[in-house]
Amino acid sequence: MNIEMSTIKELAETCGVSEQAIRKWCARNQVAKDVAQRYIIDKATETAILRHYGKDEGNQVAQPTETSCETNETMKEIIEMLRKELEAKDKQIESLQSSLDHTTAALVSAQESIKAAQLLQANSEQKLKMIEKPAEEAESQGRKHWWQRWRD
Repeated sequence: MNIEMSTIKELAETCGVSEQAIRKWCARNQVAKDVAQRYIIDKATETAILRHYGKDEGNQVAQPTETSCETNETMKEIIEMLRKELEAKDKQIESLQSSLDHTTAALVSAQESIKAAQLLQANSEQKLKMIEKPAEEAESQGRKHWWQRWRD
């Protein structure tokens, strides 16, 4: 009763992993050990290890591929969906641009009205100074020092 068995080293080389990784897998999956505390790796265990590390070549089933017509249809649907999204984004950009133009015009108008108000205030302050200046001059002429009275 001689069953063909692989060693941990052979499996590690086949799978492209370390021997320690194979031992860890065996411990996690409770693989039986012999009297010398070595893992007993039979065909079923070997297949499970190969399947776990993606190296099971014997039982792989080929996946059917899509036909080129299905691929073309899918691509056309994606292109159409992207065009619709692009049109929606263009409309959003136009809306935002018109809103920005309106806001800019309102800002310019507000700046012009502020400038006009500042000019009006400056003119009124200047007129007020002109009105107060002759009154100050008259007041300053009315008040003379005691020594200036003899000079006149």
